[in-house]
Amino acid sequence: MQSISKGGGGAGVIAALGGNAEALAKIVGDGQSSTPSFELAALEKALPEIVRLNVEQRMARYDVKKDRAEVMGIAALVFATAARQLGISKLVAPGVGIREAVLLELAETAREEQAAAEGAHDKALLTAARGFANRVDHDTTHGEHVRLLARALFHQLRDVHGVPDDMGVLLEVAALLHDVGEVVNPQGHHKHSEYMIRWARLPGLDNTAREMVALMARTHRKDGARARQIINESPLPKDLRKQCLKLSGLLRIADSLDTQHRSRVEQVVATRMGNAIVLDLVVRDGPSRGDDQLLRKADLVKDELGMELRVTVARPVDPTRPNDPTRPVDPTRDPTRAVDPTPPVGPTVDPATPSGAIPVGPVRDGTS
Repeated sequence: MQSISKGGGGAGVIAALGGNAEALAKIVGDGQSSTPSFELAALEKALPEIVRLNVEQRMARYDVKKDRAEVMGIAALVFATAARQLGISKLVAPGVGIREAVLLELAETAREEQAAAEGAHDKALLTAARGFANRVDHDTTHGEHVRLLARALFHQLRDVHGVPDDMGVLLEVAALLHDVGEVVNPQGHHKHSEYMIRWARLPGLDNTAREMVALMARTHRKDGARARQIINESPLPKDLRKQCLKLSGLLRIADSLDTQHRSRVEQVVATRMGNAIVLDLVVRDGPSRGDDQLLRKADLVKDELGMELRVTVARPVDPTRPNDPTRPVDPTRDPTRAVDPTPPVGPTVDPATPSGAIPVGPVRDGTS
């Protein structure tokens, strides 16, 4: 006990774990059933009797089993001595022990391993999608940018669309491959994309996931009503059809944000404002006359989420002239990068965001 530092004042409370603590709490405790506890003074008062009794007498006196009666005297002595040395006046017996701690540790380890496995699976699936695109000689520059935008929208609006997180990688795969059918014919390429995805060698995609990816690629074009009809007529279960409609809606928006395949949108911040979703965009060349087309394919999301969509467009600020918001960004900067390595500069969410708003961040890519 000399290695245990003394506490100060004797007013502390400590948790006492295990069956012995629970047995002592029943003998000298306060009688609470939820979280029983006992005072050090009460334990010390009962200690001489507990230690004096033999095993059979403890079993009869305290109504405990033999294995508990054999050790509870020593346990009471240890608890009393440790509490006195530490300056503890009260011991709480929460009803848990080493077994529960081990189970919690195992559960936490399993959760971490599952998360790691899911992350590895997602990376492998995206790698397979890129490999397939390379094999058919499809340029994925546009697809990669749409993937970044779709991924940002999916995570920033998760509280709005309610689609499970593990579906996000299917949206990314669909974004990568939504135009792959152009290698067959640019005209009607969405139909070719659907066919190619259905028959592509994409390890990691089961039949259901492949169906969803193919449907998203098929419905990234044309009007929302036709997209809804195609997905609703698919063999997917009803709940997955609903999720697929929302994912397709997000893909359609991400694709429309890069309509001219120029990777203009460098950052997107999606915020819920009442019954509307506001997309604040940082655009490489600033606002232009064609910005009214940025949400030209938002009809499906509007219908599925029951919310209006609005967009604001701003030019990036040159970091060498932070006080000059009109100065254009350095033209030598790589326009294909979705995000600068430096902290983002552009539209931010006002701290006084109305109640119900979802604070979100810029496009981030943690998978490639």
